[in-house]
Parts: sequence; structure tokens; C-alpha cells
Amino acid sequence: MAKNAARTVKFSIKAKLILLIVGLLSISIITLGFFSYTNSREVLIEEFVDNSEIIAAKLNETLDTFLISNEQNIEMLSNNFNVTDIL
Repeated sequence: MAKNAARTVKFSIKAKLILLIVGLLSISIITLGFFSYTNSREVLIEEFVDNSEIIAAKLNETLDTFLISNEQNIEMLSNNFNVTDIL
């Protein structure tokens, strides 16, 4: 019984080569995936920031237009004698 426990498992050259190739491919794929993920993340963050700045600028322009329009309407109404007579 002790003889069976002390016996070591011997792999053939074919099995060793397969394990070596699978290991190297796994490391390569993991490394490639990591760098791909990092690059994609940076691109997405940059695009998000750019799009957010564009949206903020458009919103600012729309708000300015709205406020200027309301200011002009109020000024027109304040200069209209018919409206000032009613108030």
C-alpha cells in the first residue's frame, strides 16, 4: 500500500507540451484582455466627458435664449401703455 502512495504521476511529453501551450495561451489572452479593457475604459471616459461638455454647452445656450426672450417680453410689456394702464 505504501508503494502506491509513494508513486509519482509521470506525464508524457505530449501532456507536458499541451499544459505548457495552454498555460502560455491563457497568460497571453488574460494580458491582452486587460490591456484591451484598460484602453476601452479610457476611450469611453473621454467620450463621456466630451459629450457631457457638449450637452452642457447646448443647455446653457438654450437657457440663455429662453431668459433673453422672457426679458424682452417683460420689457415690451412694461413699455406698453395699455398694459401699464391696466396694472
